[in-house]
This record gives sequence, structure tokens and C-alpha cells, in this order.
Amino acid sequence: MKMIQFIVGTIVGGMIGVAMMCLMQINRLHRHDREVEE
Repeated sequence: MKMIQFIVGTIVGGMIGVAMMCLMQINRLHRHDREVEE
């Protein structure tokens, strides 16, 4: 049972990590676009 919890936690944690990195990249790209327009 502990092994299943570890695997599920790792998968969920990985998904959250990837989602956070994508949000950071999107935020950085938008800020870069604004700097280019100004």
C-alpha cells in the first residue's frame, strides 16, 4: 500500500511541477512581449 501511495504522490507531484513550470514560462513570455511592444 505504501508503494502505491508513493507512486501516486510522485505522479501527482510531477504533474503539479510541470503545470507550475508551464505557468511560469507563459508569464515570462507575456512580459517579454510587452517589453518588445513598448
